[in-house]
Amino acid sequence: MTRLEGVELPWRRPATPHDEAVKRAKHELRTARSRHRARVRAKRRELHRAERAHNGRLRQARRELRNSERTEEKAIRANERAVLAARRGAQLGRYRRYSLYEDHVETPDGILPVVPELRAVLTDGEGIRSGALPQTLARIEGRSHEGRHLGAGRIRSSRTYLLIETNDVSFLLPCEDERAARDFAQAVNVAAFNAGRFAAKRADATVDIQSSLIELRERRRAAVADAQGGLQAAEADTTAITAAQEALAAAEADVGDVERARAALEALQAQAPTKPPSDAG
Repeated sequence: MTRLEGVELPWRRPATPHDEAVKRAKHELRTARSRHRARVRAKRRELHRAERAHNGRLRQARRELRNSERTEEKAIRANERAVLAARRGAQLGRYRRYSLYEDHVETPDGILPVVPELRAVLTDGEGIRSGALPQTLARIEGRSHEGRHLGAGRIRSSRTYLLIETNDVSFLLPCEDERAARDFAQAVNVAAFNAGRFAAKRADATVDIQSSLIELRERRRAAVADAQGGLQAAEADTTAITAAQEALAAAEADVGDVERARAALEALQAQAPTKPPSDAG
């Protein structure tokens, strides 16, 4: 102990070369640890960048796959509708609830195919009831039991009717607008006259549209296959991530500088001088 103006203070040994060496050794150990942490942080950043780049490539590949699945989608749907329309035939006319297409007539009571023997006429009720059209009258009477069909007893002599029939079936519709009914009847007869030409035209159009549809579907299939291959390649391409992981593991394991600095410090601390005896005076 030392005395200073009546106050007794702990004895402090002056710094020695050994103390300076220990101080430098501690600083070197701290520096080695700091450099090691910095190297590890840098490698972790590299790994993060590699993972982020890989994930970006995956997102892009998945986006391209989704886009490829939608390739030509509008055109394909339009062609599918066109195939259905070509098979059905274009609409040629309409009167009340009767619709005429190239290949059939839609009525509330059924479908009449457009065939060469199809015919449509305007006739008065008297001509039907008098038996001027005996086969027609028989077919109408045969269907009158269904309830909503006109029988001979419900046909008014003074009224005009639209008659549409084939060799097997007849449909009778009271006319409200004779001019419109006459135009519709003429359209039915023209369609029946051109039934064969309409059928050939629909067949040709269907073949052409189906060929285009097959080409569009094949183009989409190829685009999807390419995109799937790109996605698989992106998923398998982990070279940069693997390299970054290995570099991080190597940086974490590379503690040679730290261990050498620690060993040097421990060796100096083992050589510390002993404290001198206290001053008894």
